[in-house]
Amino acid sequence: MASRGAEPWRLSDQERIELVRKLNLPQKEQGPLSWREHEELDLLPFIRPPAQVEAIEREAREELTTYVSNPDMVDYRQGILDAIAWARGERAQAPVSGQVARFQPPTYNELVNEVSFIDDVSYRRVRLARPPSSFYSSGVGQTLLWLVGYLDDPPTR
Repeated sequence: MASRGAEPWRLSDQERIELVRKLNLPQKEQGPLSWREHEELDLLPFIRPPAQVEAIEREAREELTTYVSNPDMVDYRQGILDAIAWARGERAQAPVSGQVARFQPPTYNELVNEVSFIDDVSYRRVRLARPPSSFYSSGVGQTLLWLVGYLDDPPTR
């Protein structure tokens, strides 16, 4: 794993806290990011508050038993759980691409790259020997997009 160096453009701790607060606002209220914020964003892990992530994880786990007779919904919920585990650094490999993140936990940029890979698989620009179900990929993708603030609504709602 590479270490994150202290470059002169890096935000202060307070500026980083403010950036995360800004990114947790609804999309239409966020406003533009400065170039320093964009640079910092590439190194941040996911930006959703841990309590919100834990609530989504708990809900997805509970729903796994509810949807046991519906394999598509089980796949979707498992995608949510696997995305959260990877985003926290609890699993080494990304859920769909299998890539190992450069940093642990993976950075915002690495999470977004996994979503791009999922899109490439779904549009058949990339072929996998054993592609996951579209429901699993959707669960992973929607969760990652929510974790990084691209989606305002959590994946299970």
